[in-house]
Amino acid sequence: MRNKFLIITIGIILLLGSFCLFLIRQQRQKTLPESKKISLNLGNIDKISIKEKEKPAVILEKKDNQWIITSQNNIPADERKVASLLEALKTINQLSIASENPKNFSRLGIDQEAPILKISSGNLQQEIIIGSLSYARNGNFIKFPDENKVWLIPAYLKTRVENIEWKANSTPAQNNPTAFP
Repeated sequence: MRNKFLIITIGIILLLGSFCLFLIRQQRQKTLPESKKISLNLGNIDKISIKEKEKPAVILEKKDNQWIITSQNNIPADERKVASLLEALKTINQLSIASENPKNFSRLGIDQEAPILKISSGNLQQEIIIGSLSYARNGNFIKFPDENKVWLIPAYLKTRVENIEWKANSTPAQNNPTAFP
């Protein structure tokens, strides 16, 4: 009887604790302020700029329904890589606050070495500083330049912008130096 009471008490405490954690997490969930919202419909984004530390910016633009690298003499971009980035960007409105303390920002990868992503849709432009990945929290830390907050989005955005070769795959003949035209 005593063990049964103890098990029920522990169960109720665990249930209440789980409920409290759920409420806290729900309270921390935020949506992007209306002033920051940009239509992230895959068809609306027409320009992407990626700036990594000590590398020239990569500028991708959608022209005639094809992504090209305008920063590299308008060569075709790898459509799959662009689609993967755009897919990750769809989660940008599903934010939760990671930190409002600037002392924590560098620990979250928001520093001088963080890649900067600029996305454009018509006249609207949004800049995003991309921090560290958080495998434990299944996402990526990001910051908007004009805010003093670091956010967590439920996508691994950094892996889709850092050290990526954006050029479309070359033809087999270009890959094989012994092939004849």
